[in-house]
Parts: sequence; C-alpha cells; structure tokens
Amino acid sequence: MDKKTLQLDETDKKILKSLLINPRKSSRQLSKEVKASHQTILSRLKNLEDLKFIQGYTTVVDWEKLGYPVRAMFLIQFGKFDHKGLDSVEKYLAGEDTFVQFGALNGEFDYFILGQFKSEKQGAEKAAELRSFLSKQIDLKKFGYHSVWRLKQKQNQDI
Repeated sequence: MDKKTLQLDETDKKILKSLLINPRKSSRQLSKEVKASHQTILSRLKNLEDLKFIQGYTTVVDWEKLGYPVRAMFLIQFGKFDHKGLDSVEKYLAGEDTFVQFGALNGEFDYFILGQFKSEKQGAEKAAELRSFLSKQIDLKKFGYHSVWRLKQKQNQDI
C-alpha cells in the first residue's frame, strides 16, 4: 500500500474532523476554521478525495421526524454460504425502502440489516416477510430481530 495513503498531517485531520460534524461546510468556512488558505483547503480536499479518505458527502436523516420512530436490527447466520443467494438478498434489500443499511459481519452472525419502521407492528410484519424471503434464497441457520433503542451517532470522532 502506498505510504502516502496512510499519513495525514494535522491540517488534513482538522479538515476531516470538521466535515464529520458538518459535511456541508464550504471550502471558505473550512479555510477560516482550519486557519489555512482557501487554495490549500481546495487542494487538500481534492487530495483527500483522490486518496479515498473522503468517499462522499452525506446527510444524516432524522427518521423519527419523518415518521419512522422504530429502528430494528436483523442478524443473520448462514448455514452454508452462497454468493448467488446473497446477491439476490442484497438486490431485494436495495429495493425495500424500510431497510436502510446492510452488510457482512465477522463473528457469530454473518450479516446484518438495519430497518426503519412506522410502528413495532410494521417492524414485526417486515421481519416475518424478510425471514420468509431469506429462507427461500439462502441456507438460513439463524435469524434475529431486535429493536434498537437510544441509537446515537458520534459527531466528534477522533482522527
């Protein structure tokens, strides 16, 4: 791996920390906050993007305010792993509005899915649908449905 991709100086770290708190900050705002010239900020941002330290700028949605107060995590354990089956599962999940994140895990469970629901009832119904779908697509050994409470997103991550 290129050594350049592993090293960030203090200016780069300040830029990243600031963008973690507010990814909509303008380069001029960053310039004032980081105490670096506007051109330096533009150059650093391009470099951080090119090196994939910054892979995009995102919005954090308050799902409760949108009418989805119930969060749930589904934990899945495969019996026998099947790439084709997993591909069809991911295609299904991508098409479902209530499932907002999913991915592979290490440990006891192999896969997780995060969902946002309007009610506990909707969450339970989606869990039953999901379990039925998964059973037809993959060798499903274990399926867990858990409501998530007090989910917090850390904004002041140390870099």
